[in-house]
Amino acid sequence: MLRTAKTVWILIFLLAPCQPLRAQTGNAQPSEESCRDFVQQFYDWYVKVGMPPKSDPLDLTLKSHWLSPELARQLKVVKNAEAKDKVVWLDADPVLNSQAPADKYAAGRVTRSGDHYLVEVRPTDDTDNANIVPELAFQSGTWVLVNFHYPNFSESPRNENLLAMLKDILKQIHAEASKPATSEPKVSRQ
Repeated sequence: MLRTAKTVWILIFLLAPCQPLRAQTGNAQPSEESCRDFVQQFYDWYVKVGMPPKSDPLDLTLKSHWLSPELARQLKVVKNAEAKDKVVWLDADPVLNSQAPADKYAAGRVTRSGDHYLVEVRPTDDTDNANIVPELAFQSGTWVLVNFHYPNFSESPRNENLLAMLKDILKQIHAEASKPATSEPKVSRQ
């Protein structure tokens, strides 16, 4: 009897970390609640893995299931170019829209736009408008992040969302790569 109870507690201990993945299972249905839950779980995880002295959370995100394949591909190209050329193309964390992230973020209002959903996210110590609005799609039975919008930068269309910024950055990277080699240092996108 004692052995069975011990086994049950071990199983609970081992399976408890899997509980947050419930919004991502193949049985999930797209709803505003499951969308908001997914975004909240993502931000809780992202902030936790990004706390010093841990790894770069964006690098870990690129190796995970959170992002759509296209968004992950474009981010990897930019991150690889940054590492290779020593040029800072993304001068702020695109997930947190900040160089100095908060300790906690809260997923708020969900808006549906066709088959995509937009979720307002803000630091819990900020009561102003949302700083980040992740865009999600429900694909193959799970939510994936397909873009990030920045409502505070809406005056400049190329800075309003991450995909537009990446498109602009990738053009610049390809233009730099096609230039003949010079001894002049490259200038970052600032």
